[in-house]
Amino acid sequence: MQAAQDSPAVKNRKRRVSTAHARRRAKVYSNAVKKEVLEEQIADELRSSHESGLASGSTAFLKGLLSKTDSLPKRISERYQTQRENSDWIYKTFKRKECIHHVEDKAKPGLCCCGRPENQHSKLTTVQEENEELEIAHDVAEDSDCSNDSQSEGLPPSTKTSRCEGKVYGIKTGPENWSPKDDIKEFPTNGFGQIKFVNAYSSSLTPAKYIRLADNTRPELTLELMVQQWKLQKPDIVISVHGGLKNFKLDPHHKEIFNRGLIKAAKTTHSGAWIITGGVNLGVMKAVGQAVQEGQSMHWGGLSSRRRIRCIGIATWGYIERNEHLISPLEGKGCYPATYRVEHSFERGKPVSLNPDHSHFLLVDDGTQGQAGAKEVQFRTRLERVIANKPNIQRQKFGFGVPVVTVIVEGGEDALKAVKASVKHGIPAVVVEGTKRAADILAFAHHNCVPGTVRQVKKDQLPRLTAKIRESFPKFAGDESYVQKIVDIVNSCVYDEHLITVYKIDEKNNLDLDLAILSALLKGAGNGDPGKSDLLGQGANRMDQLKLALTWNRVDVAEEKIFTPDADWPSGSLDDVMLNALQLDHVDFVRLFLANGVSMRDFLTVPRLRKLYNSAEPGSHLYSLLRNIADVSEGPYSLKDIGVLIEELVGAYYEPMYQVDTPHTNALAAGVAGLFGVAPYTGDKSDGENGALCQSAKLQPLDKTFEVQRAYNATRFEKPFRELFLWAVLMNRYKLARFMWEKGEEAVSDALAASRLFQAMHDQVEDDYFEIKRALKQHAVEFETLALGVLDVCYNEDEVLAEMLVEREIPKWGGMSPLSLAAAAKAEQFLAHPCCQSSLNSIWKSRGMPGVQYWKVILAVICPLMILKILFYDDENHSWSVPLWKKVLIFYNAPITKFWSYLGMHLCFLGLYAFVILFSFHKSWPSIYEIVLLCWIGVIIMDEIRQVMNQETSTFKSKLELYFNTYVNIVDTFANAIALIGFILRFFDVTWEAARVLYCVNFVIFSFRLYRVYFVSGYLGPKIIMIKRMLADVMMWLCLLLVFVCSYGVFRQALFFANKEPYWGVINDLFYKPYWHVYGELFVDQEVEQGKLTTGEIPLHDGEHLKWIHRIFMGGYLLITNVLLINLLIAIFSNVFNEVELHSYQIWKYQYYNLVMEYNKHPPLATPFAFIFHLVEFVRWLVRKCRKHNKVSPKFTAEDLELLRLFEIESAANYLQRIEEEKRTGTEERVRRTSERVEHLVKKVTELQETLQRHLTNTKGSFQQSNLNSS
Repeated sequence: MQAAQDSPAVKNRKRRVSTAHARRRAKVYSNAVKKEVLEEQIADELRSSHESGLASGSTAFLKGLLSKTDSLPKRISERYQTQRENSDWIYKTFKRKECIHHVEDKAKPGLCCCGRPENQHSKLTTVQEENEELEIAHDVAEDSDCSNDSQSEGLPPSTKTSRCEGKVYGIKTGPENWSPKDDIKEFPTNGFGQIKFVNAYSSSLTPAKYIRLADNTRPELTLELMVQQWKLQKPDIVISVHGGLKNFKLDPHHKEIFNRGLIKAAKTTHSGAWIITGGVNLGVMKAVGQAVQEGQSMHWGGLSSRRRIRCIGIATWGYIERNEHLISPLEGKGCYPATYRVEHSFERGKPVSLNPDHSHFLLVDDGTQGQAGAKEVQFRTRLERVIANKPNIQRQKFGFGVPVVTVIVEGGEDALKAVKASVKHGIPAVVVEGTKRAADILAFAHHNCVPGTVRQVKKDQLPRLTAKIRESFPKFAGDESYVQKIVDIVNSCVYDEHLITVYKIDEKNNLDLDLAILSALLKGAGNGDPGKSDLLGQGANRMDQLKLALTWNRVDVAEEKIFTPDADWPSGSLDDVMLNALQLDHVDFVRLFLANGVSMRDFLTVPRLRKLYNSAEPGSHLYSLLRNIADVSEGPYSLKDIGVLIEELVGAYYEPMYQVDTPHTNALAAGVAGLFGVAPYTGDKSDGENGALCQSAKLQPLDKTFEVQRAYNATRFEKPFRELFLWAVLMNRYKLARFMWEKGEEAVSDALAASRLFQAMHDQVEDDYFEIKRALKQHAVEFETLALGVLDVCYNEDEVLAEMLVEREIPKWGGMSPLSLAAAAKAEQFLAHPCCQSSLNSIWKSRGMPGVQYWKVILAVICPLMILKILFYDDENHSWSVPLWKKVLIFYNAPITKFWSYLGMHLCFLGLYAFVILFSFHKSWPSIYEIVLLCWIGVIIMDEIRQVMNQETSTFKSKLELYFNTYVNIVDTFANAIALIGFILRFFDVTWEAARVLYCVNFVIFSFRLYRVYFVSGYLGPKIIMIKRMLADVMMWLCLLLVFVCSYGVFRQALFFANKEPYWGVINDLFYKPYWHVYGELFVDQEVEQGKLTTGEIPLHDGEHLKWIHRIFMGGYLLITNVLLINLLIAIFSNVFNEVELHSYQIWKYQYYNLVMEYNKHPPLATPFAFIFHLVEFVRWLVRKCRKHNKVSPKFTAEDLELLRLFEIESAANYLQRIEEEKRTGTEERVRRTSERVEHLVKKVTELQETLQRHLTNTKGSFQQSNLNSS
């Protein structure tokens, strides 16, 4: 009562001192918080940069870090504001418990019944002083609402209180009887934030999050904290581990088995798992923490990461050692972080430290100190019950809907009570038998129960059970009441057979712990009797079992225990799990669902396919492709975006399937509008069904008899397996893509398209990601092999149909044929197949001149009358009798004829060009020869423009991209540009000489076009490829050579010609002679003529000593360049030659395809007569534009296409059957050989044993005989 007796002056003085201290504490704490946030922000920047491959000390990394630092204060302010808002919410939502009255415990002198000494109880003060102190510390006057009446509500009448900002101060004037109900009250929590363990080894860089909360906190609020504030992802499974504490002992072998099984169970799921323990650094909790830390893995997405396994500790606040370090210095602010020291030693009956390997802590506060009460177990049981509970909106029942399983390892009475509570609420338990104490007691009771509705331990086994109890609890061995209590608890645990699963850790042939956990969950999910144990409704049917098996990817369990003959799956009931199986990449489950009635046509809708594409995690390869290639911003992505991406990857000649305005998309838009009686909806790309549905601005009113089936079909795909196949390829899921390819109908074209997509994705990946590039390249090769295998089966079955198959145009791929798809994918093996080569030969000879020889074609090109000597075939009429006009048409449209015509005219062009630059390039005015040459070049330019416009694309930009995708076209464009520039410059006297140089250079470029002729030859074609690859290697070799040439050149110039005036000719002096030295030209004659070498301003009487220095360096220079580097270049050339020579046939056939396709598109008349063809084509184009209908007869009829479809499906099935047969035959052969070897080894061992036995028998007989003789 001293405060009430002070004078006003003393009270004012105390108030000023308190105010100053409060302000100083608030300022220090605010600066500390800002400093920690700043350090954390910089650390995050460094870690993110390091994870993205930039933290290598490079300039780019420093620039990026500096650019991020510019906005660092703003972002720190935003993060600080968010942290403050979270802290305010936690402070207002969660409570702590404290004792408000000290009553000494007679058993513990000096301590209150709550376990705290008197000085740790609240002291009495006035409301005004406390209010002013809080106002200064918090700097928020609006938060200082104090009350003496309302805040005292709930206190006993004998207590006089004053409460402000959650603090209650009072004394008890009534009886000295301590009661938790009356003397422990709730206040806002003062312990939350992050824990930084200072003396514990841990690989995690992230501090653990924690909160102090009352034991009666609602589980809903706790889950909201964990998910919303702590950003924990909803897990697929929660594993609650109970076990021994200070008496916990587990031998290393059992510990390794348990750790491996636990981590495997947690990692098996897709979204990860929560492992809940007691959280202290003792017993099974410490063992689990170490197991999680050793088996922890990160899930990476973009520049962020998260743990796959979350280890959550639920401990009693009052039983934690040094818990005062976890209290915030200011109310409502939290600790970010709180520094905590871990003690690895412990004393019996004393508080223990937290385990540093846990990621989150829920510290349950019951108002006591140093007492390990049961409130923690009750809180944990309620939380696990709500986690396992399914949400029920109708009953307003909250639930998390996540499977929960309890695992018992050793343990005591608390572990038995935990199992009892779990079983009571329908949560299955796994008992690890062989770890002793509680686990072995439960296992024995489970194996020795009376079968029935309510199971109990057999009466004849009760003595053995009580003996085990006394052995496990020697302290209470003589207490019969305690033993009977344990027996009752055990009977309560094992009454339901479905909720107890025993895992024998000692058996070698036993299943792993993860399978035991899955088995327990399945049994619990299948136990759907609500009157017994399924009080939560946790998995009361087969669907819950199926979801569990899907989460664990255990298709064998699903086939054996779920998809039984008596199981009935209504139509559409498996659609959701099918979607999950696709997202989780569980191919076996997809196959299982299809075998059990799932219709892919009914399942795959436009929204579902869009959802599958948007299921890719941020930072994945698909996301980067959409941003970098398709130039699409952040999601959600529409199918139109995917179509753009496929267009860019496959090639500019691809027509996006999701952008085509097909009838069924219009039907869908019209159907939806008609069914609801409203105008068609027009939205953005994320709202429309596929981006094309919103393109129709107006639709006509629908007839009342509109068929709903038409709109239903509009949301489905004609070939759903092909759509899922493309999705799997873009998601880089090879196994799933392979399965969808097997279910498709266009095996050859789909495999080639996948090969092209994988190859394009491979080209987009940076070289630093070697493993990803290697995997993508391997996938491309494997799909090319699949296409080649199907084609081989087709060709062996029917050569004609196989050739039709590779020439068939596929509308879904923009009219591309398998041949063009193979060329885009650079599938050299596929193009080298006899079927493709036979098709190319037919195209090369226009199908009308089979077996014609080259010399006949050349003679017919020179003398058209020789056409009569060539044998023609009418492919349309299937007749060898061909009229003359058709012979001429077939001959001049054949690529082989165009090739020799263009070759002859190009030789004439080069001859004219050489004549002009040698004899007729006059300065005054162009001669007639030069004018003809320029007109010829003009026709060549017209032909190049025709090639650009004839590219199979819709936009001019894509036409240019495709045209310049070929190296030959780039060279032709460069040559034509030089010709135009030279022609312009030749009319000016000043630039006439430059024009003449350009003419000469251009002649060399035009001459290089002759190299294309050599691709017709199987011998010269591969040599051109060798030259091309060697040129690339030469450029790399020159980079090595440049270092030595430059250093030696500077050394030589500075040695003999120092201090000269700067001049541009120094570049020639530095590189000219050193470069030619490499090839053996030493310029000895020039050195002799120069005599004595002199320097610029340095007087030298004689240069002999400089010559000797120069000769020494020149010797080393020549040794390195002339010997080492030249031989290195020769070795590189040899390697290129061997590599190309090994695949020369495939390389030549690939180039041969390009040559055939190029001349197949050329005009029949060679340059310069091609301008006649261009004029005719222009007139025909005008006529087509004037006509309303322009029907083009298809190459194949509908009957032909159907026949090819069935033929391809049958061939693909035969090919897959052959592969399976080869695998089976190969496996059986290996097993047979292994069996023979084992039998041989057994025979040898048997013989060895018999030999040893005979030897021992002989030795024994000899020994006995010797004893007899000696006696």
